[in-house]
Amino acid sequence: MATKEQVIAQRTIATERYILLTMPVLYLPLYRLDGASFTSADGHGHTCTVTSATWGMQGRNFNSATPDYIEIPATSTQFNFTSGDFSIIMAVKLDSLAAIVELFCRGAFQVDGWRFAINAAGGLFLTTNQTPAANQDTSSSNGDIVATNWHTVGATRAGAAVKLYKNGVDVTSATNTHVNPTTCARTAKIGVYDDKVSNPLDGIIGEVCIYNRALTPIEIQQNYIQTCWRYR
Repeated sequence: MATKEQVIAQRTIATERYILLTMPVLYLPLYRLDGASFTSADGHGHTCTVTSATWGMQGRNFNSATPDYIEIPATSTQFNFTSGDFSIIMAVKLDSLAAIVELFCRGAFQVDGWRFAINAAGGLFLTTNQTPAANQDTSSSNGDIVATNWHTVGATRAGAAVKLYKNGVDVTSATNTHVNPTTCARTAKIGVYDDKVSNPLDGIIGEVCIYNRALTPIEIQQNYIQTCWRYR
């Protein structure tokens, strides 16, 4: 009979194999990527630099007081999305939620790029930004994200439409007509806003997946089914 450790190892291998078959442009299984820097597990091999976020069995632990974050260089252009569709999925557990929490940011508000975040009331939102001084938000209902609970959160952009997901279910509430983001030459940040100070995350991020296409609702649900066993 297989030991608990062997079962976990086998499930981890199967889960990561499934994710890689879906061909993300960024894949960070943070539960096994240790060290002050590491290479992403996708086929692009993005270099990721860690500021203070410590490794744990379920992912990277972020302390908002520091703040902690992970940074990916501007030369990783695969997720500088302008006219193209894209998707993002992250496994997250917040220790606290008292202000906006930045999940993934590649851009600056009303300037360029895009960001995926949680508002102070627990609503997911995705923002696309343009110069001069323009942005569009799509959000979920307040209270969808609760501190101390694991959530698999996601967003897809297909043309002018954005959808938001929690645990494989569409939770889109307030929609907007999205305009192509202004091209962005900034680094990407996980767990903090572009200035590396604002909107720090307090909690754990287990994994991050980004795609250069809009995943279907079935694909979003299947990702949750394949990965949620780790975050219980």
